[in-house]
Amino acid sequence: MKIVKSTKSLTILSLLLASTLALSYISLLQINENSKLFSSADDVVKNAPWAFQMQNQQNTGYSPQSIINSSNVGELSSLWNVSLTGLTGTPVVSNDIVYVTGSGSIYAVNETTGILMWTANKKTIGFAVYTRVGVTIDNGNIFTGSTTNQLLSINATTGALNWNVSIITGVVGDLTDYSGAEATPLVYKGLVMVGETVGDGQPGVRGFLRAFNESNGALVWTFYTVPPSPIRMSTNQTFYHNTWYTNGSIGCACGGGAVWNVPAVDPNTGIIYFGTGNPSPNPGNNTARSGPSPLPSSAYTNLYTDSVIALNSTTGKLIWYYQEVPDDQWDHDLGMPVQLFTTTIKDVPTRVVGSGGKPGYYFELNAATGALIYKTEVGIHLVDNPPWNTTGIVYQGGNGGINTFSTYDADTNMIYTIANNQATNCGGVNSCPTPNSTLYAIDASTGNIVWNMNMTTEGGGVSSTNSLVFTSNGNHTFYALNGFTGAILWEHYDPTGSSPYSWSWGPPSITDGKVFETTWATGTTKTTEPGQLEAYSLPLYSVKFKVGSDGGGNTSPTGGQEYVPGSVVQISANAYPGYKLKTWLVSSGSSISIANPTTPSTTATINSAGIITAKFVPTVALTLKPTSGTVASGKSLVISANISGGSQTVTLSTSKLANGITVSFSQNSVSDSPTGVQVSVTVSTSNGVKPRAYNIIIIARGANAQTSKQTFNLAVT
Repeated sequence: MKIVKSTKSLTILSLLLASTLALSYISLLQINENSKLFSSADDVVKNAPWAFQMQNQQNTGYSPQSIINSSNVGELSSLWNVSLTGLTGTPVVSNDIVYVTGSGSIYAVNETTGILMWTANKKTIGFAVYTRVGVTIDNGNIFTGSTTNQLLSINATTGALNWNVSIITGVVGDLTDYSGAEATPLVYKGLVMVGETVGDGQPGVRGFLRAFNESNGALVWTFYTVPPSPIRMSTNQTFYHNTWYTNGSIGCACGGGAVWNVPAVDPNTGIIYFGTGNPSPNPGNNTARSGPSPLPSSAYTNLYTDSVIALNSTTGKLIWYYQEVPDDQWDHDLGMPVQLFTTTIKDVPTRVVGSGGKPGYYFELNAATGALIYKTEVGIHLVDNPPWNTTGIVYQGGNGGINTFSTYDADTNMIYTIANNQATNCGGVNSCPTPNSTLYAIDASTGNIVWNMNMTTEGGGVSSTNSLVFTSNGNHTFYALNGFTGAILWEHYDPTGSSPYSWSWGPPSITDGKVFETTWATGTTKTTEPGQLEAYSLPLYSVKFKVGSDGGGNTSPTGGQEYVPGSVVQISANAYPGYKLKTWLVSSGSSISIANPTTPSTTATINSAGIITAKFVPTVALTLKPTSGTVASGKSLVISANISGGSQTVTLSTSKLANGITVSFSQNSVSDSPTGVQVSVTVSTSNGVKPRAYNIIIIARGANAQTSKQTFNLAVT
């Protein structure tokens, strides 16, 4: 069958980013005077962390978080921002660290404060990082590619290099023009799966996806998207359905089919899905791969370029493909991640793969078979994929169509995607119309467009949560929209960064009651000047933690803290010896709820400011050392008793004793003993006590009627 194709090259500005090596960062931290910082992140129960580039390994770009909603999203305000060189892409948030990429570097930023923690780049680890879209984290390690075709494993806490391995060693084909792995790897069941970037103009470079062992980088399998170059009449093209023209005896110095972005995985089947890049050479006179002019032969479709591919993740074997653009003449590849989700098709729940590409269509395919369910036209269309030597303007151009991140929102059952309207073949420099874009909401079950939003510049991608759509235009504005109607619920103008095109590329991540965005650099080069990582937060509620007037312990957290509305906070009451928690109390009139008020370790849901009090009460504890002993008849022995009872008085006694056995205490009562008081206990026997085992019960009784009993096992010989 045929396969759908995924987009690759980003924008012209983003191509500039790809060639740069790591540069020093500029850490210009700014914290708004009116912003309050969060409490220690360890105290807050995370609300749907954004631990992958597109939130999850199905690439839906959707967060199931519940803190930010349509009622409070309008209250988002700037929390902090930090300047980082050449910044781009979507932040990944894991274990209280925000990871972003740019200028050959990975930056690790504290989620709460915005302080730069470390940078991994050529200076610190010996390699410049290629990716400009985000990172992959698994088992405490970051996986990414370098500009020198290395797969890197980096410690996610420290930024130290674990190991590196060549991505292209052993590739069958021309190795001269590989430029590094731009794609974020997929890590699944011990395998790191990553593609390699090949440019449009390099005629012989071969696209592939490879899987490496997560622990040591050993190669496990390779899937090639195109035949090896040069493609001759003698080349066995059976696997590629004989879809490449061989240019007679000369042979075709052809290739392409790069994997530009992270695959999606179905954990139920182990199948991975990804899109591939355009054939090369492209664009231009492509008769060497497409057949002679004036019109290419329909047989030469150049598989598996511009396709959506399904592979077995364990073996790398092809399951199905769907080609979106046969014999691509205009760089209409599929460089963006595909989405995997379940929707209803003709009243039947169906697992589907969604794919948007530069041709300006959003395709929905059956995930099991690759069969086309529908394709929805978005953006401006004139003539789709005309011959390379056509005259007149062509829509879409090589950076048009769907060339940024899409999202599927399960709450609305809609796909949200941006089509950039960028023309080419306009007949002269600066003669093409000014690019613009449109955000579309597509019914995932039918493919019908529900609403759209026009933008005068190029949009920066879409993410979603809780029936909200987050996006940005290319002209300094972030938006949160009603997912059902497209109504603007939050709009924030940000004067930083470049303008008017590709000001922010990569949708925001939403987690922990915060929204994280990136903007590109202010200058024309983008790679040597600072962009911005920005955090936005809901207004914070002040919560004070205290202990009741009787004392008896402490709390965690302690003191005054700040939380976003809806935060679920882990709280603990830590009782001193001789005390126990009686109950958690909240201040009158506050909207704070305690999950289990009598449990020392529980959670509190914060929906207002207020006071949380841990009320402790004294308790009695008795410990004997040793708990058993042997004595001859007529003799005695001494043991130790540790008694604690808080501030109350604790009295010692015994239960009824056997004839001939007596017990005395060095102190019959103790008081004010929160940390324990040692008392000597003398056990005496009279002559003639019958040799056998005796159980002596010692009782510590508190003033509040609490008791603790311990048994001493006495053997008389």
